[in-house]
Amino acid sequence: MKNINVQQLRAFHALMKIGHMTRAAEFLHVAQPTISRQLQLLEESLGFRTFDRKSGGRLTPTKEGQLLFEQLERTLTTLDALPEISRGIRHYESRRLRVAATTPALNSDILINAVAALREANPHSTLHLERVRRENIEMVVANAEAEIGFCAMPIANSALDVVPLVSTRAVAVVAPFHRLADRPFLSIDDVPSEELILATTATIGGRLQRRDHVDDAPPPPVRVHLVLTGLRLAAAGLGVLVCDPLTATAFRAQNIRILPWRPDIRIDFCCIVSKERRGGVVLDELVQHLRRSAGDWQTAFEAEFGAPT
Repeated sequence: MKNINVQQLRAFHALMKIGHMTRAAEFLHVAQPTISRQLQLLEESLGFRTFDRKSGGRLTPTKEGQLLFEQLERTLTTLDALPEISRGIRHYESRRLRVAATTPALNSDILINAVAALREANPHSTLHLERVRRENIEMVVANAEAEIGFCAMPIANSALDVVPLVSTRAVAVVAPFHRLADRPFLSIDDVPSEELILATTATIGGRLQRRDHVDDAPPPPVRVHLVLTGLRLAAAGLGVLVCDPLTATAFRAQNIRILPWRPDIRIDFCCIVSKERRGGVVLDELVQHLRRSAGDWQTAFEAEFGAPT
């Protein structure tokens, strides 16, 4: 069976459709001995006759030949349509984009506005937005599990191109009725340890330094797995969340106050793509939309909180 090839199957298919050796050969633009030989080789591989030969070159399908034809026709139709199918696949792949982002980036106005602009310009594009932990996102993009990543810097993987987007700093989030809500800014010395809320996935916690209690072991802060959970706790008046500003500004509607945090804890965000640049035109367009959206966000952030130092 391994000796059967497409030419033999096409010869058989043409003979079934036309029912005459000479006319089938003309249809396939081959010599009659060629199509006769192809049919012979096919029948030898199959182990049964597909036609009864009649005088004048006419052919009558055997029962086995008729059954083979019924099973084979859809396959050959698919083969004939293969160029169109491949064009469709290439078109889909050129329009499909997998985006990996950390929680702050995934929920940010920067990404949402960039996606909206991309969809307006490319309504037939297909986007997959996936939350990926910061420690995994570089590997995900480098291994082509996503065409683009959006996360905090720095980037260590040399297989990736880095496009800086925004330079920010951590902010404090409190409920409007919290006793610290009217402060111009907050620092670690303003917040008792038991009121401090940190996300376990963020790197901010290790960069907080309290001037007092140097030799003490203060009560640990409240730790949450997701920044969004911390926002809900802060909005309920249960503490002070220190987090990235992308998440905080995206959820102002949750009735929160966002205050500058001092001293600055700088957090720079970027998008990353493989140096092999998979993703085509749609990827390039998304990068441009991200840069424009990030520029607008940076301007608004600095107007409210000042430029990072």
